[in-house]
Amino acid sequence: MTRRRGQDEVRARARQLWEEAGRPADRDLDFWLQAERELAEGDATDQLRSD
Repeated sequence: MTRRRGQDEVRARARQLWEEAGRPADRDLDFWLQAERELAEGDATDQLRSD
């Protein structure tokens, strides 16, 4: 995965999480980090399945 593609995916997921939470102010970092964790876990799961 390219760095740019990764950032775009994190940004999209973080926005989705933010919207689902009712668009609260001052929680952008929380949603960004959660999105990174979710995507990293998904990548790890995909890697295990391909091995």
